Amino acid sequence: MFRNIGKKIKGLASVLFWIQAVLYILTGIGIIIFSIIGGDMLSQLGIRGGIAIVLGIIAGLLIAGLGILFAWLGQFLLYGFGELVDKTADVEKNTAELKKKLEAQPAAPAAPAAQTYTAPSYAARPAQSAQPAQPAQPVRPVQPAQSAYAPRPTAPAAPAYPAQPAQPTQPAQPAQPTQPGGPSFPG
Repeated sequence: MFRNIGKKIKGLASVLFWIQAVLYILTGIGIIIFSIIGGDMLSQLGIRGGIAIVLGIIAGLLIAGLGILFAWLGQFLLYGFGELVDKTADVEKNTAELKKKLEAQPAAPAAPAAQTYTAPSYAARPAQSAQPAQPAQPVRPVQPAQSAYAPRPTAPAAPAYPAQPAQPTQPAQPAQPTQPGGPSFPG
C-alpha cells in the first residue's frame, strides 16, 4: 500500500487533473446548451435572443478553456510533492547500495603518522663571535597592496572648529538725533 508512494501521488495528481478537466468541459457545454435553449427566456428580460446565445457560447468556451488551465496549474503542487518523495526514495536506495559496497571493501591501510615539528632549543647556542655587533636597521612599515576595491587615501578633512578666533563684538551705539528738535524732513 505504501510502496512507491511518490509514483502513487503523481498518479493521483494526473487522475485529479483529468477529472477536473472533464467536469469543466461538461460545465462549458452545459452553459452553451442552456444559452441556446434559454435565449428565448432572456429576450423577456430585454436582451435579444441572438446576443444571449453568443454570450452563452463565449462564456461556455471561456469556462471550459480556463477551467482546464486552472486544473492543470492546480495539480502542480501535488505532482511536485510526489516527485519530491520519489527522488528522496531514490537517494535513500542509492545511499544504502553505496554503504553496502563500502562495507564490502577491505579497510584502507592506515595513514602514516603525522610528522611533528620540534622547535630548536635555544639553550645550546654557539658562542658569540668576537665581531662587533652591527647597528640595527630601521624597519620600514609594510604598505598594503592596492586593489580596485581598497579605499584610496583622501585629503584630510577640514577641522570642525573655525580657523581664526571670532572678533569681539562692539556694543551697539544708541542712535543720535541729527538735530536737537527732532527729526527733520526735507522740505
